[in-house]
Amino acid sequence: MTNPEPADGKFVNSAAVVARLEGKTPSTGRVTTIKWRILDVENELMGEVPSLRTIDLDSPDPAVQIRIGRVRTLVIDKVLELYRNPDGASSKSQAMDGISTTRSYRDGSGPGISFTEDELNRVRLPKPRRPKLGTYGARPWMVP
Repeated sequence: MTNPEPADGKFVNSAAVVARLEGKTPSTGRVTTIKWRILDVENELMGEVPSLRTIDLDSPDPAVQIRIGRVRTLVIDKVLELYRNPDGASSKSQAMDGISTTRSYRDGSGPGISFTEDELNRVRLPKPRRPKLGTYGARPWMVP
């Protein structure tokens, strides 16, 4: 039985990720893993930012294209992070004779896909700004 070949993601394809890898080109099996991770990252991101599910990729609006560029950058960065460091460890130490292994993770992360609030804010829709409510006391000039 053969493994199914994953489709490209909504925002990013595997060629965009492979183009940003340093060193030699990964094998076909690793490219398939990259494709699956692209889908994983995009699904997680669309779960965190629901407005990305309905975004029109062909929109001529420059603001939408800038937002799509930010989403692509974030997805590629996360896929490369998972490719280079699959378990999400921020530090790892090993000792040979005493067989001591230590692994630590960033706050709020660990194995799996996680986004910081700053990363999510870069790809969210801007919040509409409300005018300040209230009154401003004014009186005519030179009136006692």
